[in-house]
Formats: sequence, structure tokens, C-alpha cells
Amino acid sequence: MTFSASRFARWDTTVVTHNGDTIPLIYFIWPPDSAASRSAYRKVPDMMLYYSHPERFSNYPFERFGMVPGYYGFPWGGMEHQTQVMIHPTYLSGGGEGIFCHELAHMWWGDMVTHVGYADVWLNEGFATWAECLYMGYLNGRNYFQQYIAGKARQYFSQHRRQDFPVYNPPWQEIYNYGIIYCKGSWILRMLQYLTGDTVWQTPGIFFRALRVYGDSFRYRTVATADFQRIIEQVTGLNLNT
Repeated sequence: MTFSASRFARWDTTVVTHNGDTIPLIYFIWPPDSAASRSAYRKVPDMMLYYSHPERFSNYPFERFGMVPGYYGFPWGGMEHQTQVMIHPTYLSGGGEGIFCHELAHMWWGDMVTHVGYADVWLNEGFATWAECLYMGYLNGRNYFQQYIAGKARQYFSQHRRQDFPVYNPPWQEIYNYGIIYCKGSWILRMLQYLTGDTVWQTPGIFFRALRVYGDSFRYRTVATADFQRIIEQVTGLNLNT
């Protein structure tokens, strides 16, 4: 549980999703940042529509969404607190689309479905990093997507050369290792897209259907990697043990 308390200004808007739900978007900001936040958050409704598309992640799982700036010294880009993401204030100056869509994706993969223990932390961070690549590609085009997700691979290989360990059940001090948990985790999902033949640009297919089954099966519950594997195998017919 977390809370933020300050002399915030606030502005609200809404987005109507594909199934007709009206989702309030509620932003708390420090008053000097109010105008900048209007520009910084301009793509959030589009992100919501992209992820909540019935052929991608399907319906947004909560009653609202919004942002609040991190406290003084907040050390991360963002933190996916359910319905109210905490973000680093520097992103109000621009360039925050990757962080914002990453944290929004966590509402499905991390908040609606949460890893049962830190052995399975890649189910949160790998999923949101992959989803970040998807939206940034949608926003900027296929070539940009290929370069963007290739950058995640390079970050993994750089980490691999320094120190490597499995994405499942990492050492405790490495549970948020960016190269392995986030970037390698995102490439596991990209690999599954290839294995299932679900790679037609901006045309979600069987892998996304399996992902929605996974989400429906563990909605508002905890999940382990073996559960995810089982759902993917059931829907696609693959044997992921070989």
C-alpha cells in the first residue's frame, strides 16, 4: 500500500474504451507542473485504447487510472501502484511515453495478475517491458519497433557478459535486474509470438488470445510461471518443455 500527500493540483479527463466503459483518468501534479503535464500525458488515452482492444489485452481491469509524481528522491522511472502510477517528475518535461505505457500495461500484468513470489517477478516486469515495445512500435512504426526491441536484446547481452543468471528465481539482490528480468523477460514473450506464428504486424493472433485466457484465468489472483506455461500450452498446442 502507498499514499502520496502534498499540495497537489489535479485535473481529470476520461477515455471511453472499446467495450463502452468510461475510465476516469485522474492526474495529481504540483501546481508549477500543471501545464507541462497536459502535454506529457496526451498519449495516455491512446495507450488505454491500444491495450484494452478486445484482440490485445481486453477490458481495462480497474475503475480508474492516473499518475502522481514521486516523492523527493524517488529513484525509479515509475511504479505501478494499482490505479495511480507514481512517476519520476522529470518525465513531465517530455520523453515519458515508454515509461507511461509500461506502467499502464502493469495494470493487467502485475496488478490484475500478480506474481505469487519473487521467483516469478519476470511475469510482471518482462510482460510490461514487452508491452512497452508493442505500444512504442505502434506509435512510431514497424522499423522503430524493431530497433526498440532490439535495444532490449542488447541490454540483456550486455548484462549477460557481466553476470548472468536465470530469469526464473533470480538471486534476491537481482530481482529487479533490468537486463535479465525486464529485457530478457520481454524477449521470452517475443519468442513465444514467433513460436505461435503470431507476428503479423499490428494484427494480434493466437498468442494474444492465449494471453487473454491467462488473464481471465488468474484475474485478481496470484500466478506462477508454471501457470503461465500451462495456459500457453493449452491454447496453442505447443509443448514448451522441449
